[in-house]
Amino acid sequence: MMLDGHPCFICGSTVLGLAGQDTKLDTFLLRPGEQDDEVLANDAYGPCHLSCLIGSRWASFWAERTVQNLTFVRKLGALHRSDDLNVFRNRAIAETVAIRSNGWMASFADDALKTAEEVPEGLLVSVSTPAMLDVAADPALHEEIAAALAANRSFPLFEYVSRLGLADRLWFPDAIRRGRIDPGTADDVTTTAVSGTAGYLGVQLNYYKLLPADIASIVFRAAG
Repeated sequence: MMLDGHPCFICGSTVLGLAGQDTKLDTFLLRPGEQDDEVLANDAYGPCHLSCLIGSRWASFWAERTVQNLTFVRKLGALHRSDDLNVFRNRAIAETVAIRSNGWMASFADDALKTAEEVPEGLLVSVSTPAMLDVAADPALHEEIAAALAANRSFPLFEYVSRLGLADRLWFPDAIRRGRIDPGTADDVTTTAVSGTAGYLGVQLNYYKLLPADIASIVFRAAG
């Protein structure tokens, strides 16, 4: 996973690829047709912030194409179907996938549900993943992060997102506020030295994503 990645096809700002906040919509989901041709003509595909996709002109289209792919291509079992919400079960990897018609979509692994924390909006599900930070995005900021990690200290993930000017692109900011950028381990990533404006910084990200309250019972029932 690499942060400081490609621009959002809707707003043009960087998409960090944070679980529960961002997504990537691939052209392999498309099929011949007038709407699909319009998507290609407008470059309306690729990485995007969920906050940008939700309510946009492309939201219901991509939600429908994602549901079709999970149903007819990947052949996942459906746990819930309605005009507004579809929930699927991937038994092979013990994961549940939810897609709303407004463009929101997220997946939830069974293992992560065991430590979920209740909040008014639903449940905060932990995410822990290695990542590579692109130093060129903000060399001074990455120098600060590198110094903190070298001293075996965490760096606040929300501060990182905010200083990159992306806090207003978070769909559910509270899921990131307690997040941390931690030192990467030898088994996960190789931490590279920050030098000038070049290179990448290997780290471990620890944060949360929201499992909305109205979906939680479906997901937990599937997870057993």
